[in-house]
Amino acid sequence: MRALDGHPDRAAFRRLVETWDGRADTDAVGYRLLRAFYYSLYDAWFGALDRQMSAVAPELGYRAANSRYEATMETLADHHAWIPHGFADWRAFVLERIDHSIAQLPQGTKLDDARWGERNRSAIAHPFARILPAWLPWVRGWLGTPADPLPGDINMPRVQSPAFGASERFAVSPGREADGIFEMPGGQSGNPMSPYFIAGHETWVHGAAAPFLPGTAVHTLKLIAAGTHQAAG
Repeated sequence: MRALDGHPDRAAFRRLVETWDGRADTDAVGYRLLRAFYYSLYDAWFGALDRQMSAVAPELGYRAANSRYEATMETLADHHAWIPHGFADWRAFVLERIDHSIAQLPQGTKLDDARWGERNRSAIAHPFARILPAWLPWVRGWLGTPADPLPGDINMPRVQSPAFGASERFAVSPGREADGIFEMPGGQSGNPMSPYFIAGHETWVHGAAAPFLPGTAVHTLKLIAAGTHQAAG
């Protein structure tokens, strides 16, 4: 094909997308390339609008204004309905967006090594980590979880991205609670000194089946109304 002549990266892009298994696994190269192409299309169509809106208020953007923006993008693509200024036709526009997607990969990254898990890494940390200076990376690391490569994405069963995800996952049938499973990205305690601070995190990362029911109680927390203890003494 003329579009691939002299463009080895385009040829690799096509091969990796065509051989993709349709899953958003951590080692999925095809999914990462397709997502990069999707973001590239969005930026070509709505990037300027987003920048204008965010100048008014940082939280504004086309995604926030239109909850069905993906359906809008699909319609535009299906009908080749919007060819931005500067492109002769739809083919030229799409090829440029593919080249742009490839160029957005980190410098030195080969397409065959552009795995989704490298792009979709967890960024879970205690709120205090946000206020620490950058020259204390070891303290930041202590207050958070490793930057694990994650499968999944938005709008799919396994919802998780660096800045967004399910706070917990569980499956249980009434009356069969002992057979249920439960996963949570962090532990029960918000105290970094506690052994329960990020307990269970690895189970959540790897999608392992942890029991839904609690185990044997190790500690008991009692809430006593003010004055009760003194009166009882």
